[in-house]
Amino acid sequence: MRSLANSHIFREVKPDVFAHTMHSSVLDTGKPIEEILENPEAKHDGTRGLAAFYEFDDLAKASTVLVENMIDPKTAFSDSPVQAPIQRAFKHNLTLYEWYELPENVYRRRRFGIGMTGLAAMRGNEILSEFDWTVFPKGSVVVDVGGGFGASAKFLATHAPHVNIIIQDKPEVTAAGIQAWKGHSPDLLESKRVVFQSHDFFDPQPVKQPAGFILKNIIHNWGDSYSLEILTHLRKAASPDTKLFIVGAILQYLCPSSNDSESAPEPLLPSYGAHGEHQYMLDMAMMTLFNAREHTTDSLSALLRKAGWEIDAIRGALQGVQLTVASPIVSDN
Repeated sequence: MRSLANSHIFREVKPDVFAHTMHSSVLDTGKPIEEILENPEAKHDGTRGLAAFYEFDDLAKASTVLVENMIDPKTAFSDSPVQAPIQRAFKHNLTLYEWYELPENVYRRRRFGIGMTGLAAMRGNEILSEFDWTVFPKGSVVVDVGGGFGASAKFLATHAPHVNIIIQDKPEVTAAGIQAWKGHSPDLLESKRVVFQSHDFFDPQPVKQPAGFILKNIIHNWGDSYSLEILTHLRKAASPDTKLFIVGAILQYLCPSSNDSESAPEPLLPSYGAHGEHQYMLDMAMMTLFNAREHTTDSLSALLRKAGWEIDAIRGALQGVQLTVASPIVSDN
C-alpha cells in the first residue's frame, strides 16, 4: 500500500492507515464487501468495468514468459493466436477466447467481458463523428464487423439516423446483444434500422456492397496473416465506393518524422514520453495475449494494401483513439 501511495494511487492519512484517492477509486466496484463475499463471481456485474479491467491478472502472469516466448525458435516469429505467451504461461493451446469458455474460467470470462466494456467507455465511439456520414444516402447499410453488443452502432444510430446498421458477431454474442437492445432501444430493432447477424469474420462476408464496414478494436487482436484474411473478405464484398472504418490506436514513431504534426517539441520524445506510454504498453499487451500488435501508420497502410485497401485519412488525436478511413484499390484493368 505504501508503494502505491508513493505514486498517489492511495493516500496514507496517518501511520498505517490508507484512503482512496481519485486514482485508486477506479479500483473500487462500489459494492459492499458483504455482497462481494456472498457472490464473488458477480463481483464486477453491474459496474463500470474499470475495476474489472485493472484486476486482469492473466496478462500479468503471461508477461512473465514474454521473453521466453520471444527467444524460443518455435514461437519467436509466430503470429498464431495459440502460440502467444499466455498459452505458455497457463499451459494450454487454445485461443484466449476459447480458454475463457472453459467451465473453470467462468469468473475470468465474466471479468474480461465487463473489463472490456469499461475500456470501450474510455476509448469512446465519438471518434466515429470524425467522418461525414451525410455522404451516405438514406437507407445506406453499414456493417459493424465483430461489433459485440453494438456500442459503436448505438452511437452511430443516433449520430447518423439515416443509416441502417448490421451488427455481426458470434451467435452467443448476438443473442445477448439483441436482449440488451430490447431493453434500451427496442424501436431500432423493430424498425430494422439495427439488425444483429451471426457471422465469423474469417468466413466470406455475407453482406455485399454496403456503404461501409466498421472494425473497432479487431485488427490489433490478430497477427498480420489473420488480419489480412479478415480484410480480404471485406474487400471481396465491397463495392468501389465502400468505405472501411478502422477504430483503434495508431502507434507513434519515436524518431523525428515530417509526417507527424502532433509530435512534441524537442527535447521531448515525439510521444511526450511517459504521457504517451499507454500506447506502447497496449502494443506489448496485444503481443502477450494474441501474438498481435498495434500498428504504425506505415505498417497499417502496408497491411491494408495487401488486402486491396488504401488509406484515405486518419482522424483523431495522437496517443488516443484514431479513425482510419480506407477505400478499395480499384484496378485500371
